[in-house]
Amino acid sequence: SVAAARCAAVFAPPGCLTLWQLPAEIEDAVSRQWAVWNQNPESWAGFFENLAPRNSGELDRHLRDLDLIDDATLQALVPLRRSAEGKAVALPGTGRPELPTLKLLAAAFSKGEKQNLAVPYIKT
Repeated sequence: SVAAARCAAVFAPPGCLTLWQLPAEIEDAVSRQWAVWNQNPESWAGFFENLAPRNSGELDRHLRDLDLIDDATLQALVPLRRSAEGKAVALPGTGRPELPTLKLLAAAFSKGEKQNLAVPYIKT
């Protein structure tokens, strides 16, 4: 909720997908799965222990090390740039909320800087 609100305050493009602005059916599916995840928090302990020391730069590398993105996503990330205002990162073309797009939306947060959020998005 905090990330969604912060991103919306910085850049909320209409007619676009962001990691925090997805179609209702995906939001509903995540909400249903959230309840399942909360029933077994112990299964997440190792993940969060591994995540804790990764609280500095190089988000793209951290996501790869955690097997959350793949080499194809890293390659797609290379040409992406921040907007002239520095508030957004446009993904090329148009997209649907499929796994490769979601991975790239997450990885493209690495184009931001400390204290200078840039919100990745793709037109639908």
